[in-house]
Amino acid sequence: MKNIYKLCGKTSLCFYLLFLYQAWYVCQYGGLRRHLLILLISLSGILLSSVLWMIARKKMQQTS
Repeated sequence: MKNIYKLCGKTSLCFYLLFLYQAWYVCQYGGLRRHLLILLISLSGILLSSVLWMIARKKMQQTS
């Protein structure tokens, strides 16, 4: 569970940076249809890894 906790924190950060870059690109140059899939994938990755991170955190607190 500790490994999942560490891994999810790093992956959510990577997905967040990808989302910010794609959002910046869309705001700067346009082309939402071209970048919409990447934005949705990165947003769902953020949500999934955040949920897994919170579950792992809760399990670690219960065992301690």
